[in-house]
Amino acid sequence: MAKNVSRAAWNTVYEKGLVDVLLEHKDNPKFKSQNGWTAEGWNSITNKFNERYPLAHYSKQQMQDKDKELKSHYKAVRDSRKESGVGWNDSLCMIVAEPELWEKLILAHPKVAKYQKKPFPLYYSLEALHEGSVATGDLNFTSTQQMPPPSFIHVRPLNAPPGGPLAAPP
Repeated sequence: MAKNVSRAAWNTVYEKGLVDVLLEHKDNPKFKSQNGWTAEGWNSITNKFNERYPLAHYSKQQMQDKDKELKSHYKAVRDSRKESGVGWNDSLCMIVAEPELWEKLILAHPKVAKYQKKPFPLYYSLEALHEGSVATGDLNFTSTQQMPPPSFIHVRPLNAPPGGPLAAPP
């Protein structure tokens, strides 16, 4: 039988608190590996969060779910900011766009709809937490794409006089 866990009631204070705790744990290799948070990391994060917010008393799974949700919202806002014609209000952490553009943004990134009329104050904290570990697709290619030819560096042999011939590539 499944354990009866109450639904987590997250608010902006708890969300910021979770992100703060995650940032505190971010650079400790005992808690975070290349593939994400370790089990020990999640246990520590959960304990630290619940010490700070004893009325919340969230489970590890609830923390993981909220982290996943915040990360997906961060990616949607980050990717939306890259779209042509989209502005960004730095002080409010809000996307600025014309109504027609919002329609396109929401089609491309449905989670960004939430931020059409409200700020995303955790944006920069989530950027600090996730950049470098969030897939961007910038290095993506398919096997049917032509690879660029390798470039060769011409090197002068050590015993060659200055101005003499360069060594040919192998």
